[in-house]
Amino acid sequence: IMRRQGRGSFVCDLISGELVDRFAAIRGADGGKVVATVGSVEIERAAATAEECNRLSLAAGDFVYRIGRLLVDGDVPFMVEKVAMPAALFPGLEEKSNVAERISLLARQFGILPGRGTERIVAEPASGEVSKALGVGEGALVVRLDRVILALDGRPIEWRRGWCNLAGKHYQAQVG
Repeated sequence: IMRRQGRGSFVCDLISGELVDRFAAIRGADGGKVVATVGSVEIERAAATAEECNRLSLAAGDFVYRIGRLLVDGDVPFMVEKVAMPAALFPGLEEKSNVAERISLLARQFGILPGRGTERIVAEPASGEVSKALGVGEGALVVRLDRVILALDGRPIEWRRGWCNLAGKHYQAQVG
């Protein structure tokens, strides 16, 4: 059930575009959704770092899946993503062929429904790794997105950091 202030409550189709895309905030110059493809993806299972434990409410010694992705619009890379997900919630994730899918689609395969998320946005100079991946000069300003998504029951299911070259694009937040 989704509630919209001033409009009422509505039953959601769990595969509806609205539910699937609600965490996708990058828009093209015309305001339309950027339909990104994944240029490359890497995945590893490892012990969570202290920061991953903090952001994902994990205990020392817990494992995470770390996913690195390069998102491409047409043939132009625009975002480098580093994602951490609790391994206990996504057993066998490294064996899935669709690791590149959005969290809302991927989580559903494991019986998890994403609830809400918080995202911090900051502009910062591109590191050497980010500048090379995005084709921008080292030190060029990029937008860093830092997001945690929670399941409906409040458990953190994803911590994502993304470095974006928003040239010809913008970030659009829904307010209210």
